[in-house]
Amino acid sequence: MHDDFDLTRRTLLASGAGLVAAATQISPARAQSAGDPELARVQGQRRILIKGGVVLTLDRQIGDFARADVLIEDGKIREVRPEIAVASDAAAVIDAANRIVLPGFIDTHHHFYQGLLRNILTNGLLNPDYNRDIQATLTPAYAPADAYAGVLITALGMIDMGTTTAVDTSQVAHTPEHSDACIRALQESGIRAVFAYWRGAGPGAQYPQDIVRLRRSYFSSDDQLLTPALGASLDPKIFAYAREVGVRTVSHGVSNTTERTLLELGRAGLLRPGDEYIHCTHLSDAAWRAIKDSNDDSTHGPPRDDLA
Repeated sequence: MHDDFDLTRRTLLASGAGLVAAATQISPARAQSAGDPELARVQGQRRILIKGGVVLTLDRQIGDFARADVLIEDGKIREVRPEIAVASDAAAVIDAANRIVLPGFIDTHHHFYQGLLRNILTNGLLNPDYNRDIQATLTPAYAPADAYAGVLITALGMIDMGTTTAVDTSQVAHTPEHSDACIRALQESGIRAVFAYWRGAGPGAQYPQDIVRLRRSYFSSDDQLLTPALGASLDPKIFAYAREVGVRTVSHGVSNTTERTLLELGRAGLLRPGDEYIHCTHLSDAAWRAIKDSNDDSTHGPPRDDLA
């Protein structure tokens, strides 16, 4: 059974990629707006006024409103209050009456490339099913085009259901071309994301050193939709390298079985503000304090930019 599965895994990936191949010949945003005149009108304006909605800002300083407007300029929220006055020809006005306006949801842990594999392991367990079938069998078979399609499907699906910010724990960096494909899909989707560059499989992988090229090529500013991180196990060498390069870390599989190393990293000053710790199951109070203390900016110097 496994031999048959192994022979057809490329066919499985290819069929999934084929579903989006035609749509990805042009920008997904352009493809969507081409069939929706109202969306095209809004996207063509530098100023957008969302008017008359129930506005839940989730910001105590701004507050919530039973009826208010949200003014967006050049992709950024400029003002939130009732009765914002803008000339009708100076902005695209969206009527939000009887609707709730609130920030997009945030997903802090997602393997975007696996979007091609949705629904194929609905009754599976982490071990042995997921580790055997997804990690050990299908993931190594990914080509750059498969990675691109999986990331794009995931990102557009998130935006469609209201998640606008996410961390892509990307474990498919088999070659630099795979990483480039993942980043291109994130860029074209329009989602805000942290691209957590992780190891891949095979001789073409260049983890972790390729983070330097990726940062130089794609992440010239911290004030952009995509920002980088180095995906890492709790490995002192990898954390030291991330500190040298000046990027955050995203650590997968943090638990009571690995917290001894977490505490050692804290004592060594290698945990920094902005680092992310995934799962964190059965941690002791000391481990939680180490994570909390690592977010004190006053105890750390600025990140290095000379390698960017």
